[in-house]
Amino acid sequence: LDAGTLTAITAYDKVNFYFVQDTDFTALNVVTADQPRHSTGFSQEFRFVSRSDRRFRYILSAYYLHDDKALSVDAQLDFCFLGVIPCATPPGVLSGTLINLPLQNTDTKTNEYAASAQASYDITHKLTATLALRRDQDDVAQRDFLHHVLQTTTFNDWEPEASLAYKPSGTETFYVTYSHGYKPGLFNSPQPPGSPFPERVKQEATDNVELGWKAIAFHHRMMVTAALFGTNYRNAQEFHLDVQSGGNQAINVKKTRIWGFETSVIARPLHGLEMDGSFG
Repeated sequence: LDAGTLTAITAYDKVNFYFVQDTDFTALNVVTADQPRHSTGFSQEFRFVSRSDRRFRYILSAYYLHDDKALSVDAQLDFCFLGVIPCATPPGVLSGTLINLPLQNTDTKTNEYAASAQASYDITHKLTATLALRRDQDDVAQRDFLHHVLQTTTFNDWEPEASLAYKPSGTETFYVTYSHGYKPGLFNSPQPPGSPFPERVKQEATDNVELGWKAIAFHHRMMVTAALFGTNYRNAQEFHLDVQSGGNQAINVKKTRIWGFETSVIARPLHGLEMDGSFG
């Protein structure tokens, strides 16, 4: 269009995954497990990007996602070998019979809605400011077929971003950026009294600051980037094996901090040859 470009992106995926494990890690057929996972997803995004040759530029977008994940976990055990039940064969002797033990069977449906806006303005021909804001909402419903429980909740967050870029020349840029990140929470399977695992795991949040530099040299034959960054990470989701249930359960880590730096070089010393390296 005269004012910019309108883009529509439609995506669909279907994944079937089947995992089998010899859980006792021996040549004896004592404990095995299997975990089928099936997922389908559909998403639609509409995005409008204004013309790039204007002093004021903007991006608007709207996004929808429907996701359906089915997960089941079963263990097969030789209870006679383990001495759990009385059998004709004594404990420690293979009976040849593995009894199936269901550990998890859930179906999780998620509807995600998001909208965002970003605006950039050239304060001077060397200084550009960018402001952005995104809103995410995830409506989650998980049906636990083993415990006959339906869990529903909504996770949401506002995600602002602000950036300032300074270009002292046409080949060099300094920038500083702040952004807030979000990841929806999840459900553990219903827990017995006294369990250390919550049934509802909180959503994650990050506050990120990055200071960086980019430069082009030798008539565009070399590009160098360097950045320092720090992230204050709240309610990080940490996964643990629950021996009691045999499942994978999650907890929240209250505070996590990440600090680091990274640098990279891309060089084109000869026509047709590109070399790159990075360190962080």
